[in-house]
Amino acid sequence: MTVADECGYFIGYFYYRYIAQNKSRAIASPDHVSEDLDVCDLMHRYTNDVIASCAFGCQVNSVKDKENEFYRTGQSLFELSTLQRTKLILAMYFPSIAKSFGLKVFEEKDLSFFQNLVKDTMEYREKNKIERPDMIQLLIQASNGSLKSDEADIKTEKIKREWSQQDLVAQVFVFFIAGFETSATTLSLTFHELAVNPLVQEKLYAEIKTLHDTKGKLLYDNINELKYLDCVINETLRKWSPALIMDRVCTKPYELPPPREGGKPTKLNPGDFVYNMVNSIHLDRKHYPEPDVYKPERFSEENKHEIKPFTFMPFGIGPRTCIDDTQSELRATTSLSLLTYSAGAATQSGSWPLTQEIARVVCPVPSPASPSLVAPAGLALQRTRFAMLEIKVLLYNLMLNFKILKCEKTTDPIVLKPHELNIFAQGGTWVKLEART
Repeated sequence: MTVADECGYFIGYFYYRYIAQNKSRAIASPDHVSEDLDVCDLMHRYTNDVIASCAFGCQVNSVKDKENEFYRTGQSLFELSTLQRTKLILAMYFPSIAKSFGLKVFEEKDLSFFQNLVKDTMEYREKNKIERPDMIQLLIQASNGSLKSDEADIKTEKIKREWSQQDLVAQVFVFFIAGFETSATTLSLTFHELAVNPLVQEKLYAEIKTLHDTKGKLLYDNINELKYLDCVINETLRKWSPALIMDRVCTKPYELPPPREGGKPTKLNPGDFVYNMVNSIHLDRKHYPEPDVYKPERFSEENKHEIKPFTFMPFGIGPRTCIDDTQSELRATTSLSLLTYSAGAATQSGSWPLTQEIARVVCPVPSPASPSLVAPAGLALQRTRFAMLEIKVLLYNLMLNFKILKCEKTTDPIVLKPHELNIFAQGGTWVKLEART
């Protein structure tokens, strides 16, 4: 079974457990409306299982097995104690001191879980000659000195690096940390915004319905035709950027201009740390008029030229951009299209047939034709594509089958809950689903 098939299976089960059942209940109810749905919980389980499959090669179903060890360990990484928060501050502001004392932010049991998982998986595959198109396989090839591709082999001398077991574990661990929470947050807040902005939702539905009626199914080749869907996701990322802070290290002397008239310039020296609040740019009226209003049209073909360079960077920017940038796009897109396809095919047979074309949308296997795949920037690109497609697919399928409605628990306007690392709506994201008949 390929990674695409496994992701398709999970989305199928997700559809059956939450979407198909809610649709049956909604249609059976007098007003065709489902019970309240906890979007945050569902999206975290969805992103957890997709990463478990694509990064770690594990078959996990957190919708069915709610207390599985992989999901519980992932959740604990974001529930920091006072001591852990103190260590995190020391690691951020005094990295040399933290390194000299060997400070670890995360608990040893959580680190050991991922270390043993990666180590055992790699040893089992090498011993039994098993290959699987996922991140673990790419790291195995990297550690052996050659990444196979259709065009040519990448030899060790082109990748001038020795990979230790710890290095390999770190790559997968960071992949999980970056991809698990940010993608779930983006999906949850998109649901929330669509619930409180019905005109935006209906415009998005019209675009998705047109593609569905003319093309039949969502494919990797036509997903880019959903221009308004891109606008919706980008507006969510602008208003609720998952990258709260960008930190960079100055490499050469530089003088920043005065922040305001009458102010003084700021001199930066090599080695200085620079912290930049992303939301302070995204919500600046100089760059985005009415910044608190949810307006996807800002990113339309007609208006996107008005967006100034370096004023939209939800995952950071440059070679050190967040590795979840691509991953989020892929997850979103894939989720949306599969739900639509499954609505017609799965409800009759009880199984989840997945065509090769749709599988490519869910989890297209990247071609490791370049050493950049094992470098930070190259890995970032692959993960950004993966995440964004994952988001789009889920939204596509959901919008084809349901209207997203406010319920008594839906907060409007959205107010954020104070949190150390991530963003959540105060009180969570709760909606109702009304079946489109």
